[in-house]
Amino acid sequence: MSALIVVLGVCLGAGCATTTTHSTDWLSAERLTWDKERYGEAAAVVLFRADRTKLDGLGGTSEVLHHEVIGVLKEGGFDLAEVRVPFSKQQELVVLKARVIQPDGSVRELLAREVLVDTNGKGERDTQAKFFRFPDVRLGSVLEYLWVVRSPWIVPADDQDTLGAFPVREYEFELVGSRQLVLETIEYNSTRPIDVQVLDDGSSRLTFSLKDLPARQPEPWSPHWTFTEPRWAWRVMGMKVSSLVTRDWYRSWSDVVANFARRAWFGPTTFDGFTARPDLSTCRDARCRVDVATSWLQQKTSTLGVDTNRESKLAEAFQSGRASAKERALMLRKVLAEAGVETKLAFTTDRLSRQTAQGFPEWSQLNRLLVYVPAQESIPRALAIDLESEYVRPGQLPPLVLGQPAFVFQEVGLALGDGLTEGAWQTLEGERAGEQHQRLVHQARLEADGTLLDDATLEARGEWAETWQRTHKDSRTEGLKREVGRIAAGTSPLAKHSKSEWTACSGLEGRCGFTWKMRTPRYAVRDGRNWLVPLKALDALYEFFPSAARRQDLHVRSDGFVEELFELETPTGYHPVHLPDVIDATGPGVAVRVAAERTRTGLRLSRRVTFTPTAVSPADSAKFLAALAPFIALRNTVIELEPD
Repeated sequence: MSALIVVLGVCLGAGCATTTTHSTDWLSAERLTWDKERYGEAAAVVLFRADRTKLDGLGGTSEVLHHEVIGVLKEGGFDLAEVRVPFSKQQELVVLKARVIQPDGSVRELLAREVLVDTNGKGERDTQAKFFRFPDVRLGSVLEYLWVVRSPWIVPADDQDTLGAFPVREYEFELVGSRQLVLETIEYNSTRPIDVQVLDDGSSRLTFSLKDLPARQPEPWSPHWTFTEPRWAWRVMGMKVSSLVTRDWYRSWSDVVANFARRAWFGPTTFDGFTARPDLSTCRDARCRVDVATSWLQQKTSTLGVDTNRESKLAEAFQSGRASAKERALMLRKVLAEAGVETKLAFTTDRLSRQTAQGFPEWSQLNRLLVYVPAQESIPRALAIDLESEYVRPGQLPPLVLGQPAFVFQEVGLALGDGLTEGAWQTLEGERAGEQHQRLVHQARLEADGTLLDDATLEARGEWAETWQRTHKDSRTEGLKREVGRIAAGTSPLAKHSKSEWTACSGLEGRCGFTWKMRTPRYAVRDGRNWLVPLKALDALYEFFPSAARRQDLHVRSDGFVEELFELETPTGYHPVHLPDVIDATGPGVAVRVAAERTRTGLRLSRRVTFTPTAVSPADSAKFLAALAPFIALRNTVIELEPD
C-alpha cells in the first residue's frame, strides 16, 4: 500500500464559519463533449464525478454534494439510469436535480413528481431515500444528476466509495473544513497526492483529482477494490473549542470505538425490550456461563442472510431470530456482564477483505465485532468469541479471523453511554474452528449402451457449509435445482437430474449438503470394440481461471480443501486400459493431488485441492495456475475401456 498522510492543525478564530452552500450548476457543455470510440467495449463511462464535503465547526453542520455524469454506450449501461439517494431521518435533502441529454442534443430535466420516496422505519438510525429512473435512456444518452444532503452534525470521517466497474474520465474530491477543525487525510494506491490550501477565511480546502481511469478488469479471486483503486479517506481529529482546549474526535482508535459506543453500544435505547436471558443457574464458574450463554444465543438467532454489521434494535433482532454478528456480540456481552463475567469487545478486519492502515484510525476499516473474555477465574487463557459463524465455539476462530490484529476495548469511568473507552491492538489467538472442506462423491455406473447413471452426494463443513445452508434457507428447492442443473449442463446436453434433496444442514454443527441422481444417455462412445468414457461428470470447479497472465494480485481467501471422488462401475466384461498418473503439485496458496486406481468393479478417481489464505502476486500467479491445472485437467480426460 502506498499512502501519503497530510496533517492539518488549523488555528482558532471567532466568527469564521465556512459557507454552507455548494455550487449546483450543471456541467458545462465543453466538459460534456466525449469521444465514444475511446472507450472500446465499455457499457458506460463516468464522464465526471465529484464528491464534495463542507464542514462548519461553528454551526456544527455538514453538507455533502455528489455530482455524477454518465455516458451510456451499450445496453449494459441502462442499469445506471436508476438512482437512489439515501439519507437518515435527521438529515435534509437540500438539492436533488437530474437531466438526460440525448444524442441529438435535446435535454429533458427530471420533474418533481417523478421522484419517489422510500421510507424504512421510524428510528433515528433508520434510512429513507429519494429515488428515480431517468426516462427515455438511449445508446449515447448522457445522464447527469447531483444532490446535496445536510446533516445537523459534523460528519467525523469518510472513506471514498468505489468508482465502479466503468472507466472514469474525470473525478474530483473536495473537503472544506472551517478553521476550528483539525483534519487528517490519507490517499491510497495513487501517485496523485491530496492538495492542501488554507483559504482567506482560515478554512482548509483539500482536493484530490484523478483522470482517465481505465475500467476495472474483472479476474477470478481479484483483490477487494480497496487494494487496487486510487482513493482517499479523511477524518476530523478534533475541534478547537478555545485557544487552550481541543476536543479529540478520531485522533486515536479509542476515539473511533468510542464513536461506536455512543451510537450503538450504550445508546439510550439500545437494550430496550431485550429481556430474554439464558438459564445460568447450574453454572458454578465463568467458563460455564460463557459456554451456555453463547450456545443459547446461537440457538435463538441466526446470522444467515443478515449483514454482518447491521445495527438494529437488539430486542427486535432477537425476537425475529435473525441477528447480525455485531448485534449478537452486543447481546452476548450484555448477558455475560450481568452474569459477572469480565468482558470486552474486539473489532477486527477479516483477512484480505479490505485494505487497511493501522496508523490511520478510521471506522470503515473494521468489519467484524467479537466478544473478548480476558483470562479470569476458570478461564486460564483469554477467549475471543466470534458470532458471525453458527458453529464456532468460544475460543475457536474461523481461519479468516484467526491471527488477525484486533482492537480490544472497554468503557472506563463516567456513566455508561458517555463513550469513554480505552483499548489496545492485540493478535486474535485461539483454536482453529474446525476443518473447512467440501467433499463430492459420485457412485456411477456405465450401462451397456453407454448411458451413465450417477448418484452423487456433496457434503460441506465449516464456513463453506454455511454458504450452502444460506441457499437452503433462502431458496430451498429452487436453489438446489439451479445448482444441480448447472452441474448437469456441464456434464452433457442430454443429462437429466432427479431426486435432488438437501441432507443434514445444521448451522450449529457447521455441516450442510445435498444429493442428486443423474442419468446421461450416450455419455460414453464406441471406438471399435472399446468404450471411450469422458470425465465430464466431474464438477467444473475452478475452470473459470484463464491461462493468460494476471493483471493484479490473486487473493486466496479460502482455507481448507475441496475433494471429489468418482467411483465408476464399468460394464461387465470391460476394464480400463490405462489410468491417469498420480500427480502432486504445489504453488503459492494451493496444493493439488490427483490419483486413480483400479477396483474390483471398475475404477476410482480422486482429485483434491487445498487452499491456504494468501495474496499471490501477478508474477507468481503462473505458479498458482500451474499447480491448479491438474485438478482442472482431470475433467478433460477420457478413460478407455477394453474387453477383458
